[in-house]
Amino acid sequence: MHAVGELFNFTAHTFAPAVLVTPLGELSVLTGTALGTYFLKKRLNVVGFLAFCIFTAVYCLFMIYKVCPHYGNAKPLYYLSMGAETGAVSIMALKAFGIAVKLTIAGTNQFLHISNYMFGIFAAGSIIVQMKCFNKALSVYPQSIVSPVYYVTFTSAVLVASFILFQGFNVADNAKLIPLLDGFLVTFSGA
Repeated sequence: MHAVGELFNFTAHTFAPAVLVTPLGELSVLTGTALGTYFLKKRLNVVGFLAFCIFTAVYCLFMIYKVCPHYGNAKPLYYLSMGAETGAVSIMALKAFGIAVKLTIAGTNQFLHISNYMFGIFAAGSIIVQMKCFNKALSVYPQSIVSPVYYVTFTSAVLVASFILFQGFNVADNAKLIPLLDGFLVTFSGA
């Protein structure tokens, strides 16, 4: 299924500009995550999520006001790291929001808790910042540089955020953790 998705992604990049295709691709990741949580039963670490959000906000403010005005045109990583961090917040917020929707549909109204509204606000705000950072990077650097760097930074940030929010990689023992990490490294190495 993943190969079919990549084929469609390649086809879209062939016929449409990256400025259009890549944000839509990221939106499909977010949508898939939200829908995927409907079928999963996970425990959330709300305190860890809030700490990650605060770290991301402080990091982005530092980058926006201190680093990017002076060095933003020197390396794509400055803009893309902000996009990746806020993208990770959006993924985790949508996962948490999706779980709340799933539990509400199952009969336990989760929208009596203010945290679920916070997840929705975090998701919307972080998606906006993520798209602005990504588009800024695309306006300064070629797509051939932006896409691979963003892929690695975004995936790494999502894995860290997922580890924090869901308290680990959700594997039963270390024997299952090794292939998971190996697949992660093989994917990033391009093998």
